[in-house]
Amino acid sequence: MCKVECQKSFELAEQIYESYLIENLGESHQTGGVNTSEFIYGVHKVAKENALAIFKKKALGDNLEEYLLKLKGLFKEKLQKYENEAEEANKVEMYKKLKQYYSYFENKVYNPKSVEDEVTVEKVDEELKKMEYKINERFGDFKLKNELFNEFKANVFYFVGSYLKNNSQVNIENIK
Repeated sequence: MCKVECQKSFELAEQIYESYLIENLGESHQTGGVNTSEFIYGVHKVAKENALAIFKKKALGDNLEEYLLKLKGLFKEKLQKYENEAEEANKVEMYKKLKQYYSYFENKVYNPKSVEDEVTVEKVDEELKKMEYKINERFGDFKLKNELFNEFKANVFYFVGSYLKNNSQVNIENIK
């Protein structure tokens, strides 16, 4: 009898935990939003507290500790799952944003609107600093943020440097 009650309480606690996570994390994920690790952990903490409180209130018997350990292990697995999903979503979103930024540089290089719009390394560096600030605001604690942005900067500098080199060679040949 006690084992059955513990199992029912375990399942109820699991259901409460999962429902709370889906309710608080699932929405932003479905609407294209990205959850930060801090936010996920905060939601997890509340869900865990709620679920454990229900479990302790409803469960009967001597083997409560065994079920509590199982529940905590389950919660840890679910937390890891949501963090991994958020990490992947952050990566996808950051790639989209960096692709937009790269297009911006391509447009600047190939379609300058005036002589003042001509691309220089200094102007590119200034633009990259602004973009990095925006990336830091948007992707705060995303683990791969710096690595991806540094790779992006290297690609931009290579692209712009190649353009400037080729353009200067063309100008030199035109002068001769």
